[in-house]
This record gives sequence, structure tokens and C-alpha cells, in this order.
Amino acid sequence: MAGIFFWLVDSGLAIDLLNWRIIAGVMILGAMQGIVGLYLSGLLFRSTGKLLAGRAPAIELRAAVAWSAVPTVVGSAIYLVVLLISHLSLRGASPKQIYVVLTGALCIAVALALWSWVALLVMLARVQRFGLLRAITKAFSS
Repeated sequence: MAGIFFWLVDSGLAIDLLNWRIIAGVMILGAMQGIVGLYLSGLLFRSTGKLLAGRAPAIELRAAVAWSAVPTVVGSAIYLVVLLISHLSLRGASPKQIYVVLTGALCIAVALALWSWVALLVMLARVQRFGLLRAITKAFSS
């Protein structure tokens, strides 16, 4: 997703994301994708967890996946707010200034996405009741 945002910023199409129809469509499709992804990841983590002697039910795994996604959602919201503010207040600014602001916000979003991955690994280890090394193995085998 970060690559897509960089491409949009580089090509000058990032401002087109502020159309209300596009925002509504992205929100609806994102919610649908989130629910389907949550159930699929719970199923995959449950099946691979059994192979590694994990003991968590699917509902606890889905909860771990959902809570670990919170930093990514916050990072995406920060980026979209900065995108909106830059569209509204930086109309006379140079493209380089807008690029710097959006790149900074994107760096924050990427850092929060990495935090989500670490949180997912720690939560999987805790829920499945095994060590961090098996959680990493499980995450990459799913």
C-alpha cells in the first residue's frame, strides 16, 4: 500500500483521492475486505497453529489479528488527514513542499504498520501459548 501512495504522490494523482465518491467506495470496499480478511486470517492461523501445537480457538486468533491492525488503521488515517490538509491549505505551495509533507506522513504510516506486524507476532505467541520463534514461523507459514 505504501508503494501505491508513493506512486500517487509522484504522479500527482494523490489529490484525486479526495473525491467523496472515491472515499466512500474505498471505505465500503475496505470494510468488506477487512471482515473477509479477518475471518480468513483466523482460519489460516488456526490451521497452521495446530501444526505447531497451538491451542487458541479461532475467535481468539481473530481478536489478535483485529487488535494488531489498529496501528495500521491509525497510520492510514493520519496519512489521509495530512493529505486532506495539504490539499486544502497548501494550494499555493510548491510540489516539493507537498511531497515532503506527504512523505513524512507516509513514513509515520509505515512505522505504524511495522508496529502492527510486531504486535501481531507478540499477540499470536501469547494467544497460542508458545514462544516468539514459533509465532514468527507461524506468521510466515500462513
